[in-house]
Amino acid sequence: MIRERRKPAPSLRSRVPEVPPSLDALVAKCLDPDPARRHRFAADLAEDLRRFLDDLPMKHGPEPSLVERGRKWARRHPAVSSSSSTALAFALLLGLSIFGAFQAYEAMQGLQARLKLRAFHRDFLECQFLLNTFGDSDARIRRGVELAASTLKSAGVDESGSAKGPLGGPWVDRLAPQERDEVRRSIVDLILEDARARVVLAGRECEDEARREALARAVSRLDRLQASVDPAPSALFRERSRYRAALGDAQGSIADLAEADARPPSTCHDWTALGLSFLSTDQVAEAEEALTQAVALDVTSFWAWFALGHCHFEQERFEEAVGDFTACVVARPEFAWGHYNRGLALARAGRPREACDAYSRAIANDPHFAEARIDRGLVELDLDRPAAAEADLRSGLDRARRDPRVLSALGDALARQGKPDEAERLFADLLAHEPHDAAVRTARGIIRLGLDPKGAAEDFALVLSDDPSCALAHYGMARVVRERDRDAALSHLDQALRDDPRLFEAVELRALERARRGDRSALDDVDVLVKAPTANRLYNAACALTILGEKTQDEASLSRAVDLLGRAFLAGAPTSAADSDPDLEPLRRRGDYAEATARSAVSR
Repeated sequence: MIRERRKPAPSLRSRVPEVPPSLDALVAKCLDPDPARRHRFAADLAEDLRRFLDDLPMKHGPEPSLVERGRKWARRHPAVSSSSSTALAFALLLGLSIFGAFQAYEAMQGLQARLKLRAFHRDFLECQFLLNTFGDSDARIRRGVELAASTLKSAGVDESGSAKGPLGGPWVDRLAPQERDEVRRSIVDLILEDARARVVLAGRECEDEARREALARAVSRLDRLQASVDPAPSALFRERSRYRAALGDAQGSIADLAEADARPPSTCHDWTALGLSFLSTDQVAEAEEALTQAVALDVTSFWAWFALGHCHFEQERFEEAVGDFTACVVARPEFAWGHYNRGLALARAGRPREACDAYSRAIANDPHFAEARIDRGLVELDLDRPAAAEADLRSGLDRARRDPRVLSALGDALARQGKPDEAERLFADLLAHEPHDAAVRTARGIIRLGLDPKGAAEDFALVLSDDPSCALAHYGMARVVRERDRDAALSHLDQALRDDPRLFEAVELRALERARRGDRSALDDVDVLVKAPTANRLYNAACALTILGEKTQDEASLSRAVDLLGRAFLAGAPTSAADSDPDLEPLRRRGDYAEATARSAVSR
């Protein structure tokens, strides 16, 4: 009986579905087995009953149905719940919903515009570097052209230079006015640089027809660009003038040049564009003047400093280039290319440890930066860190596959670690896939020089039979024959430097060979090495001067040798090898060798 008594009361609605839910709940409350859950006073029950009759919500009992509460509210407010009132309320609610949806859409479009702006800035800066490195291999410029095409497409500009609607597309219109103007200026710059790079690539194909087609397309693109921007920048007319002149359109070229002169540069951006235009045509002095004006107007301009650094680098003013690229990394520390180019300038300035740090910063910003890893590996080899050099050079092996210097550096790194067999297997595997790969065969010849000179000579001979202008193969052959035929060695070195004047290994060896003959033209080679100092170049320059000074009894050469040897030690040249180097015996005999080591110790 107790168990039965504790069961909830049966529902009225289960028997009579027409009973309202609130009345069903009120009866259940009255019949609750637990007295504490019933109405405490008869007055409370009476009040809930009156509220039920008056279509009011229950006060002391539950109200389980929201639908019933809505109906009670409608019965209490008949005017408001009429059809016209309901329609008005619905229209108001619909309007508020549409307005809210529009606001949400605008917010999403604004966010999308901000994301596109960030991506555009990132890609634009990389394009600027890739499209303005005209002294490098075509591969980097081609990467820049591909990236420029996709970047312009995202900004609503096709490859012909035509824009659908306002320059930049709808997302640019959603930016703040200052940002919008900056993006459109950048789009103009990118079209100019892309057209210029395509002309450069076509010119290197050595086909007049291809070059004329590229020039004609460039003129057409700039014509459409001029129609899209107002006012058109001075750089547009100056670039188009050059293209028209190359096409033989003298009248059009003169008219464009006059238009460019009528719009003299006035802002940092204008001067930078002018400097880049000069730099692309090897007018380095004019480029430096324009870029100096640019940085004077805005010392925070990343690209003005970057272009000026490139200008000084081309002039072999490496210390000044270091300063320029340092300004770049201060302005944009997150941009990997700035650190990378600072590393290049530091390496050329004979500061390998700092160069290694700069490359490391570039890699930290962009872990996939293959060029930075390769160049860091080359510097690590100069610093006698073969294990670290091997890791970096291997990571960039696919990218460096066509560069025999990098491949030979990797072989050297393996050989220094006592792994010549592994180096031989590496090159054998590469040649198994491409037996006629001159780059791989030349690199293998270089690492064979110490252990297998006959095999090295065979590699170099095969390469030169296919390509007599391979500078590194001529250098390698000079090393093979120098002990038995110094005249032939010098002939190979001369040919190597005619084919590649920047092959410093050949300059180092020729300086030594000329010095042994007492030929004072060795001083010219020494000057070349000192202008692009590394530890190894300074060391070999000191050896050449020592040999020449001893041969000709020239005190000035010997004195200069002491100075360069001290600088070489300071830059990282190991003293252990120098202690027994026979080329430096005259300095040891005179007591000058100790002075050089002491100078480097004091400097450290």
